[in-house]
Amino acid sequence: MAGKYESLDSDRLAEVILSGPVGIFILIAAADGEIDNKEVMSFINSVGEIGGKQQVPSQIRAIFKALPNSVKNLIDEYTPKQETPEKLYDLVLESSECVKETYSEEIAQRFNGILVELATNIAKASGGFFGLGSKIDRSEKKVIEQLKSMLRVK
Repeated sequence: MAGKYESLDSDRLAEVILSGPVGIFILIAAADGEIDNKEVMSFINSVGEIGGKQQVPSQIRAIFKALPNSVKNLIDEYTPKQETPEKLYDLVLESSECVKETYSEEIAQRFNGILVELATNIAKASGGFFGLGSKIDRSEKKVIEQLKSMLRVK
């Protein structure tokens, strides 16, 4: 039985996989009503760090290394004005399923954990008031919990 992603060329495959991290960025960054520069920079920095970690499977490192070059275009393509939260969650899930089918269940589980880590890092970027209070607001926590449930991450 042929897989859903088997017939995709490498550019389209990369686009499907990269839409997951971008969908997470928009879900988290827009959860409090606006996307600010701290969140954009946190996203770019987190993606770069993930792409450089040796303990991350090489397939995932390659995905994240390709992302910084595409961030602006992908964010513009999937801005909250154009996509509903439901569509963004679907993009994240499709990205995860594509990694699972293309690589393996184990790599998909690691990818999902990294996606939740990425969401948490973005949420912490602009939270708190003068360093006081929670760095992650209620709406962002709700998105992170939904992502954990959807991606089956503890």
